[in-house]
Amino acid sequence: MKIARAVAVTLCLVQLGVLCGACSASHKAAPRNPGPSASTGSAAGTLVVLASTQLKPAFEQLDTQFAAANPGVAVTAPYQGSQALVTAVQAGAQGDLFATDADPMAALAAAGAVVTPTVQTFARNELEIVVPAGNPKAIQGLQDLANPGVTVVLADPSLPAGKDAVTALAHAGVKVNPKASVSTVAQLITAVLSGNADAGLAFQSDVVAGGSGVTGVALPTGNPVEETYQIGVLRNASNPATASAFVQFVRSERGRAILAAAGFVPAG
Repeated sequence: MKIARAVAVTLCLVQLGVLCGACSASHKAAPRNPGPSASTGSAAGTLVVLASTQLKPAFEQLDTQFAAANPGVAVTAPYQGSQALVTAVQAGAQGDLFATDADPMAALAAAGAVVTPTVQTFARNELEIVVPAGNPKAIQGLQDLANPGVTVVLADPSLPAGKDAVTALAHAGVKVNPKASVSTVAQLITAVLSGNADAGLAFQSDVVAGGSGVTGVALPTGNPVEETYQIGVLRNASNPATASAFVQFVRSERGRAILAAAGFVPAG
């Protein structure tokens, strides 16, 4: 069902406003010295980072460590789906940085909402087969998802994980009849953890976030399915200097280590 544009924009702005307020992640300086590599003299004030939900596990750590290294900085990070964030920014929502997969970033750049020279690719995320710890069905590849007795759950194709799952299965020539198509990747992970599904398709960062109860089976070399993530300073940024410093931190050795620990592949 399509919702009228005016209503959709209003709801998106209201939701984003709530997230930026009481429900957003706000990170202030901690009383420790994280080392000189994360600190920059140009960083000060409040920094609003609009980031996609997919990036939350890594960006919570990045926000905290950046604020700890720069005592004059408080980082606020509302997390939403990429398209919801794009809609909010296009409708005038305030933010300093936008971090998401490449397609929404391209849309904002085309609309002039992002300062194009500041946009940088910082990570990629590889699609994997999610299975319970121990891999009881001995799933080794996409073809095993079509085996009799294997129950599969996929993310809705409107989500990056769902869209990429469709692409990966088509590329491999595998037809799967999923038990369910879920509206969030968290629901997919929960289905595998609870035993309601034997397998699903999600990103490596989702597998890491799922904890010790799930593991990932890598897709074969040559499967062209992954997401690339970019970060850039928004045109209406109130704090562009600190935003630029945060981008540098994300691309630093420390930032790359945080991304890798969360399951992302840092950009070279």
